[in-house]
Amino acid sequence: MSNISNNLILSGEKAFYNSNNYTQNTERELSFKASPVTVYSCKLENRIFRIVKEIFSYIFLPIIVYRGLHALIGRMIIQKSNNRKIDLKEIEANNWKIKLITMEVDGIKFQAVIMGKPNTFNNGRWTLHSGGIKETIHSTLNYDLFREKFLKKLNSNAILFNAPDVLMGASPNRSAYIKAYKAMLQFLEDKIQAKEIILDGYSLGGGIQGEGLDGHVFKKNVKYVCIKNRTFSCLQSAVKEKTRWRFLGFLIYLFGWNIDTASSSKKLKQKEIIIQASYAQSSELNSSLTLRQLKNDGVITPKSSLAASLNKDKNKTFFALNNKHKHSSSLSDNEISSLTKLVNKLLLQQETA
Repeated sequence: MSNISNNLILSGEKAFYNSNNYTQNTERELSFKASPVTVYSCKLENRIFRIVKEIFSYIFLPIIVYRGLHALIGRMIIQKSNNRKIDLKEIEANNWKIKLITMEVDGIKFQAVIMGKPNTFNNGRWTLHSGGIKETIHSTLNYDLFREKFLKKLNSNAILFNAPDVLMGASPNRSAYIKAYKAMLQFLEDKIQAKEIILDGYSLGGGIQGEGLDGHVFKKNVKYVCIKNRTFSCLQSAVKEKTRWRFLGFLIYLFGWNIDTASSSKKLKQKEIIIQASYAQSSELNSSLTLRQLKNDGVITPKSSLAASLNKDKNKTFFALNNKHKHSSSLSDNEISSLTKLVNKLLLQQETA
């Protein structure tokens, strides 16, 4: 769908990137000298229930204390970045067009970026990327491998988003983060009317993806492929394994920040690729990645990895990264080529209503 609102037209003479002031306006928005327009708003919770819940949270002391500690733990997990610099000239040199927008879910506002090329905006293929710790829309836009290798090879447009607290003056909130993900997916399905959706989650973003997809009613006329890249099975266990401090894992659970990626993934019927650091030589393993094959990537241990929890699941496709990989290492050109071929293969295997 090319015309989402009067403020966001993706193709034709009136497309946002055909404006005489496109570059100037984009630079102003990305530097936050201009407020990006709100193009989508949705409600996931009953408004009256949400208001009553909010009132109670400001009246009762135990709830106030809980909210404060929840926000404190959230700051430790998300660790927001202040990176706001974008090399727009480099992005435009390869004909990418970007638009910063504001989204709203249950009264919570957050920022997102639509990204694509004039000749792909109407092709129906979109990637929803959810990033890891300290990753923002600015850092992802600057990551040329994501643009020039992953998206280009897939011939895909992309939509990126910040956690609702990032640069919006709010406190970190797990529920708001997951609601933001759900809103992004609904936006792609209902407003963009995407026909193929690649759900790409890295590290913490893979966990947010899992929680965001839990209970989601997938469209019968849309093809989906989910990617969880170097993600944990359970955030509480991953922190405990990484730090060896059981108490930190308990705090994450106690104050509402645990993310159970494995549980949601086991219920997921859509095609799913699990990427994990491994001693295995092959890039694509259709059966499993055993605990002995998995490698500590510096953040995710074999025991706390998502692959370890799903290694007996025949519906998953396991993608092994070679043993040189650290948690933050970029995929090689060959690995990206193998991954994009696998995504295309899984999309082709699907039939839609």
